[in-house]
Formats: sequence, C-alpha cells, structure tokens
Amino acid sequence: MTIKEAAQKALEILGKPSTTDQIFETILTNKLYEFNTDVPQHVLRTTLKRHSENSTRTDSFDEILFVELEEDQFEKASKPESRRMRNPGSKRIHRAKDKEAIIADLTSTEFGVFKEIWRLLIFAASLGFSNGQREPLEAVDQGKGIDQATFGNSPTWPGLLYLFAINETQSEEVMRATEEAEDVRIRVFEEYANAGLSIIRDHFTKKDFDITNLIELAGQMKQPDELPKPNLSI
Repeated sequence: MTIKEAAQKALEILGKPSTTDQIFETILTNKLYEFNTDVPQHVLRTTLKRHSENSTRTDSFDEILFVELEEDQFEKASKPESRRMRNPGSKRIHRAKDKEAIIADLTSTEFGVFKEIWRLLIFAASLGFSNGQREPLEAVDQGKGIDQATFGNSPTWPGLLYLFAINETQSEEVMRATEEAEDVRIRVFEEYANAGLSIIRDHFTKKDFDITNLIELAGQMKQPDELPKPNLSI
C-alpha cells in the first residue's frame, strides 16, 4: 500500500473521524504501511492534508481522498474525485499542428481579420458545425493550448461549447461538471474547429486570400433553420 491507501484503510477500520495520531497507530497495528522516516506522523499528516477536500496548500494533490473536519481531524471523502472536476473550464483548447500555417495567415496583420487565435477558432468551429464536419486532431503542440478564460472574452462562450456538445451527443451527461464531460465538450469543439480550418484552407486554394472571399465562405454557412436540432426532451 501507499501512505494514502494505508490512511484510507485505517479510517475504514476506525469507522469515525480521527486524528493523525489515531490513524498512524491504526496503520502500525494493522501493518498497513512501513514508514522509513524519522518523522512518520509528519509525513502522514502532510499526505492527509494534501489529499484533503478543503486543503489550502499550494502543493495539494489533484486527487481528493479526505476531508479535514477541524485541525488535525480527518475522515474519508464520501467519493474520491479530482479537483479539476470541481473547476470546469480548467482544460485548455488545442489546435492541430498541421493547421499552424493557415492559422498564421488568418491572424497576420496583413489579413487583418482575426486579431487573436481564439476568435479564429470560434469562427472555424461554427463553420465546421454548420457543415456537419468534425476532424480529429492528429497532433498538437501542448504548449500552444489556449486557456478557456481567454475564450471568455466572447459573449457566446461557453454557450457554444455546451451547445455543440449537447447537439453532438444528444445527452444531458455532457452538461455535467465532471472531468469526463468536459473532455467531451472540448473534443467536440476542437474537432469542429479543426474541420472548419480545413474548410477555410481548401477554400483559399481556389480563391484569392482576401477578406472578400472569406466573407463569401461565411455566407455559405447554413442558416439556423437548416441546422440539425438538438433533442431537447433528453
């Protein structure tokens, strides 16, 4: 067992909120873990605090396993979870490496339409959605992911994120504040945006690269009454 697993087991044995010393003694009595340190209680207390739901430590673990009820009194969390699950919007939005060239062209000062990449991605995702096309991202540069807070500069965010996902999945599960649901929402958005960028790139292989032809492409988007309707009875 690891220290955290031994502490969980000890709290199950104790069957009540307990102090670090009580948890420590239970671990030793039941031979759940062998501490190879001169300060075992300190190591155990640190582990408990870093995995606690209401931890204020800057080095807290993402995995929540305990609740600190008062100073140095702990109980098991009712359901282990991730801190990220409590903060929808923490994941970053990525784009495919093979679209970097068209992104650079569309956000260049010479083109002068999209001042920021996030604006372009929203446009591209809307275009992909309008055409009913999603394209998986084969490779991404993790360092170029965009924080969702940046997209918050748009009044349509995160509404678009949720609407695209619920229309695609036809399930209320995608609306939940869970890590799994957020993964789906982001993947749907990223794939619509990736498809939209492909549509734009293909469009400009046949047309001059200028604002007039971009407007022409935008004018080809399906109107609201032509788009598939989400199942609102779910």
